[in-house]
Amino acid sequence: MYTDQERLERAEIIGAKLIEIRQQVLLTLRIKYGLQDDVAEDIYSDTCCYMLSRGVELLQNLDCGGAIRRIAKNRALNHIRDHKRYSRYAAEDWDSWGKLADDHDPDGWIYDYDNELIISSYIKQSIKESERAFARGLSSAESVPELSKSIGINQNTAYGIFRRLKTYARQYEQG
Repeated sequence: MYTDQERLERAEIIGAKLIEIRQQVLLTLRIKYGLQDDVAEDIYSDTCCYMLSRGVELLQNLDCGGAIRRIAKNRALNHIRDHKRYSRYAAEDWDSWGKLADDHDPDGWIYDYDNELIISSYIKQSIKESERAFARGLSSAESVPELSKSIGINQNTAYGIFRRLKTYARQYEQG
């Protein structure tokens, strides 16, 4: 889309903007998101790398202060989510929904068939691809964290999808 010379000029403009608003963004990361200095620096460094590699191609408007702040904010939120403790979820929650010890039980076959119907119905009504991918992998996964890693989504997002799927299953069975 751009020649090498244009890319270089665009990268210089973005780099100048990155230097200009660096202190503002770092202060925001420290105060608003409660990040330590070194973590805020790491997140801002990742933001700079992203802006200089992808922003050169993607941004139409090179007055990109808002884009820099948005990317830094999203990276900070992902960092916070990835380092959050998962203590409020019961360990037996996953085992109580759809996993049977013996698959030779005819009632178990009906139960599994019902789960597959519910999951296929959930996939059809899902808007987001991450929800469809999670539902597809649900029957073969051992745990929600394992499934979230295998499809490449945040663990908190996976638990949210799992809760929505369980709510959908309850409504599906009642209605």
